[in-house]
Amino acid sequence: MNSRSVISSLAAAALALGLIGCNRQVLGVCLPRMTDHMGLMTSSQGSREVKVLFVGNSLTYVNDLPGTLIKVANSDPQSPVKLIVGSNTIPDATLKQLYADGCGLKRIRAERFDSVVLQEHSFFWFQPGDVEDAREALGNWTSAIRQSGGSPEYFEPWVGAQGGDPGYANVGDMTSAVHANADLYSVPIVRVGEAFAEAQAAPGAPDLLSSDGHHPSQAGTYFAALVFFHHFTGEPAERATWRPDEVSADQAASLARIADTYS
Repeated sequence: MNSRSVISSLAAAALALGLIGCNRQVLGVCLPRMTDHMGLMTSSQGSREVKVLFVGNSLTYVNDLPGTLIKVANSDPQSPVKLIVGSNTIPDATLKQLYADGCGLKRIRAERFDSVVLQEHSFFWFQPGDVEDAREALGNWTSAIRQSGGSPEYFEPWVGAQGGDPGYANVGDMTSAVHANADLYSVPIVRVGEAFAEAQAAPGAPDLLSSDGHHPSQAGTYFAALVFFHHFTGEPAERATWRPDEVSADQAASLARIADTYS
């Protein structure tokens, strides 16, 4: 029996026994989720390697943000940076739950990433208790990442208008909560949420949110990838030529210009 068959058998047994919830370790083995990139994707350009692990939930894996980042990076032949990217995700998880799960920590300690992108649950800033949990979780992750020789990067989420509740669209409150947490541990912020707010308001911009008003559309994932490309390479996103079919050339140029003002 090969290793894939063994993992599949373990997963089936664990599911049958109700052992897999947020924690997907069985007998000390981290079982892969379909939303993860357990292997590493490598961009084809550049000579200076930057190894990145994304840790998060559906804002990261819907439309495959890590894979989209590689597509963007591959389309800039002048980029001096070769991105090496993986992901560790759980649906609807907070960073506290992802830390308790332990699988992301195992990867960080074993694979030695240069940067680890930490994507907190996008509604963490609604309730004081959730804010406190998010702050503690960021501290735990930051300590583990720095001990492994890596750099934590705080993924600032966007906010939408789910259910028509205007509270969901309060970008200022979310931004303030993100900065308060990051400042406490001197963690760099990748300002995707603020970039989203600007791009959504740009004339002629594609809708960056899906029909649920919360998760990204293909265009939204592409735009987030542009922000991360600029953040990790320091190169202009305008130079990357790949874009999804639903984004026109003019829209891509506009989104890239906005992305290049954030990191």
